Amino acid sequence: LDNFRHKELLSIHKRPWYAYGLLKAAELAEKKGYKRFTAIEFGVASGRGLKSMSEYKNEIEKIIDIKIDLVGFDTGKGMPRTNDYRDFPDKYHEGDFPMIDKDKIKALDCEMVFGDLKKTIPSYKKKLTKNSPIGFFAMDVDIYSATKNALNLFKESPEFYLPFVFCYFDESSGRHHFTKFAGELLAIDEFNNLNSHKFRKIDNDRGVWNDHKLIPNQIWYDRSYILHVFDHKLRKK
Repeated sequence: LDNFRHKELLSIHKRPWYAYGLLKAAELAEKKGYKRFTAIEFGVASGRGLKSMSEYKNEIEKIIDIKIDLVGFDTGKGMPRTNDYRDFPDKYHEGDFPMIDKDKIKALDCEMVFGDLKKTIPSYKKKLTKNSPIGFFAMDVDIYSATKNALNLFKESPEFYLPFVFCYFDESSGRHHFTKFAGELLAIDEFNNLNSHKFRKIDNDRGVWNDHKLIPNQIWYDRSYILHVFDHKLRKK
């Protein structure tokens, strides 16, 4: 095993959920004949997560014949104002998790998209390309409304995505206030229940534990999901 895969197998990367999701997407993309794919972080904030993704991207590209295009979405000024109970207004407040050093983040090998997701997602949809389909995304926007807006990116033509899109939802487990009636879990439920795209469903990644049999169960397994693109040509006979 190469060093990156060995560390991923033992879950000893600083952010093992990013290492796992990016690696699985890269392996799938290469297997299916793609030359590149896109990985996204929704909610960049201080940039620590995106920095890890950038580091992992560079390591993965050395061991797999694939290119990874990184994209970060953020308001650029912290959490938006909300008084919707589904957004946990008692837990998160306007301006929380600000982007402290934009220049440092812009220096990373990635594309940054600044603004409210309600406005930036419709615009970004026009840039989707089958030459670099989305293969991994990390959701770290904390609240229901922002998650719902972000998930609108995954309702387009199937060729804009890998047949399995590996996902990480940071606010889906591990806290008492997380519930399927609010926050990210509610946004996932609503996405799955939309009749307008019955061939797109988000579910728990039921294989993540199987890839890490050498170590005890990790909490991030519960936050690992897969967006199934059932109408993708590579999921047909």
